[in-house]
Amino acid sequence: LEILLLSGDAEEAATVALSATQRYSQSVSVWSLSLQTLMQLGSGDMARLFHDALTHVNPKESLPLWQLQLQWSKANQSAEETEAIFKRGLLSPVTAVAMEMKELYLDWSYSAGGYKKTRKTFASLQENRPLSKRFFTRMIEIEKEQETPKINNLRDYYERVLQEFGTADDGESR
Repeated sequence: LEILLLSGDAEEAATVALSATQRYSQSVSVWSLSLQTLMQLGSGDMARLFHDALTHVNPKESLPLWQLQLQWSKANQSAEETEAIFKRGLLSPVTAVAMEMKELYLDWSYSAGGYKKTRKTFASLQENRPLSKRFFTRMIEIEKEQETPKINNLRDYYERVLQEFGTADDGESR
């Protein structure tokens, strides 16, 4: 694929990328490389291809595909479509995927909709397991970045993180 791209043969690169995903449909690395190639070329029904990729690979290995899909969606789709991807990712039975989606969703909410949207996103997700320490500490950071941080909100966030994870800090960020 890289050689075809370097030689300027975009059409053949797209053909090879699609063929590779059919031949090695359970390989995360093949899907990843093929999807990146197709994204670069701007060819193919990317939404369908990401759906196919996530259908074929082992969910426990799917996090890189979720991240790639979000990268593509932020650049090429509406905020509503990107938000729908986050919401699908939150439903993943794989803890690592669900937690990462939750953390990325919080950051995206802040960049896409500002503080109010972030507070709304946080409120809707703070009871949904799995939870990570990083999810709460990110919300604390966002609150502190505000011109006038709300002390009551900060207190609530700190109390919540203590309630969930205790007072021992073992250096673990999750």
